[in-house]
Amino acid sequence: MAGPLRTIVGVTALPLLFLLVCVPTPSYAGVTGNLDSIKKMTCTFSLLASGTWTAGVARASVNQAGKPLVLRFDTIDVDGGTAEAYGAFVGVEIASPILVQRFGEGLQFTQMLRSGPLYATTVFNQEGRPGKLKAVHVRHESSAVAVPGFTSTPEQYYGECEAAR
Repeated sequence: MAGPLRTIVGVTALPLLFLLVCVPTPSYAGVTGNLDSIKKMTCTFSLLASGTWTAGVARASVNQAGKPLVLRFDTIDVDGGTAEAYGAFVGVEIASPILVQRFGEGLQFTQMLRSGPLYATTVFNQEGRPGKLKAVHVRHESSAVAVPGFTSTPEQYYGECEAAR
């Protein structure tokens, strides 16, 4: 290789080599370790965004949840794609089978209720506070009548999860 082509290759290769060697890449293990080995998780959500439609116009409100929403995931099997949910998924402390899926930077827990609603929780492999992973929980449902203690509008919760192996 001679002349201008060698100069172009050299000028292009040096910055690429610098990026590969010196720039940190995202760690899928995260500070708390590999998500594939997590067997239990307790999530607490304290911020709530809810949506409504007034005269056909979509509106949202964001508030601190009066009482934090607590969800517990047990017998997590990332390879098998299954887990059990406890807490506000079912209203009482019994197991509800759900799906779990690993994605690049976290875990997604999904439950599709026979009555129609879809609940999903995404746990990111990023600590918000030491030992706590950032998380979001959504509830896709709507009811013409609001019943205290039940979801009647689409909701999105923000919080954190603590994992156990």
